[in-house]
Amino acid sequence: MLLLRANVIALGFSGARPVVVTTLLQMLERGVHPVIPEKGFCWSKRRSGALAHLALTAIGEGEAVFQGRLMSGAEALKQAGIEPLLLEAKERTRLVKWHAGHGSGGGLALNRADKLARAADIAGAMTLEALRGTPTAFDDRIHAARRIRDRGRCRQASRTSGR
Repeated sequence: MLLLRANVIALGFSGARPVVVTTLLQMLERGVHPVIPEKGFCWSKRRSGALAHLALTAIGEGEAVFQGRLMSGAEALKQAGIEPLLLEAKERTRLVKWHAGHGSGGGLALNRADKLARAADIAGAMTLEALRGTPTAFDDRIHAARRIRDRGRCRQASRTSGR
């Protein structure tokens, strides 16, 4: 959310000062992570509430995780050497626009899917290694022993699809 919010503000159409972008990027670079509830009133019913937690940390309020410890936003910024923001006109609303929430959720889902695909590749490679690459593990006798319904049709489909 920090990166996406900084990116949108940096485009220059929001009326926010460059110091807002700089502060958000410093928070990201130095590991000041705002505590944003995943569930509850602020997340599910008022989606901009999630970004309000981000904004609270940026102005030195709310809570943040810094170096693996939960602390106040003011303390996290102080320890990271970041000056809290003093927001001016329009900057308050620019920090809580919800679009960054959608993108960040999608980014996290994509990251999880990538990790899952890698794990599946590793599991497949380990299985092939355990079988020592022999095709007899896929022999018709084994399919017959498993009593799989329509095994012949499944077997034929896998042969014609190149698997």
